[in-house]
Amino acid sequence: MNYQQGKQSVTTTASGVCEATRNDGGPCSAYTLRDSDYCFAHDPSKAAERKEARSKGGRARHGRSLTAQGVAVELSCLGDVVHLLGKALSDVLVLDNSVARARAVGYLCGIATRALQASELEDRIARLEEVLRVITGEAGHGVGSAGPGP
Repeated sequence: MNYQQGKQSVTTTASGVCEATRNDGGPCSAYTLRDSDYCFAHDPSKAAERKEARSKGGRARHGRSLTAQGVAVELSCLGDVVHLLGKALSDVLVLDNSVARARAVGYLCGIATRALQASELEDRIARLEEVLRVITGEAGHGVGSAGPGP
């Protein structure tokens, strides 16, 4: 039995494989539905369900956001950058597992590692500068310094 569905020709079969011809001319190789000669994509009685499934698929991702929009971010030091990267990483980790998510996690971890290294260097330099201030501040008042003359 032949059935015409739009541009597609569907032939029924008892083999368990849909005999529909795809738009590209090749045979459909999907398995048939129970008590049907067609797969879900070609079964004429499933047209309304296909339409609803496409609609749900579009709604599932529409309007997703990771964080509140319009939130002001102040980055005044490397610590702020590290904190923001941590928040961004947390946002990405709640997404469904995918190749894109894995890439984002790897990318953010790489940037966070470099930011943490730079932050540690910034802290070390600040401590060294403080030690230098203490040493140079005491140098004028220690033994052997040129004090007021007689």
